[in-house]
Order: sequence, then structure tokens, then C-alpha cells
Amino acid sequence: IEFCDKKYIVMKESDIIAKEA
Repeated sequence: IEFCDKKYIVMKESDIIAKEA
């Protein structure tokens, strides 16, 4: 569960960075 949560968080952060770029 922890690994999946981290992967989801990374994807979410990447999406935010992509929007800001």
C-alpha cells in the first residue's frame, strides 16, 4: 500500500509541475 501511495503522489506532483510549466 505504501509503495502504491508513493507512486500516486509522485504522479500527482508530476501532473502539477506539468501544469505549472
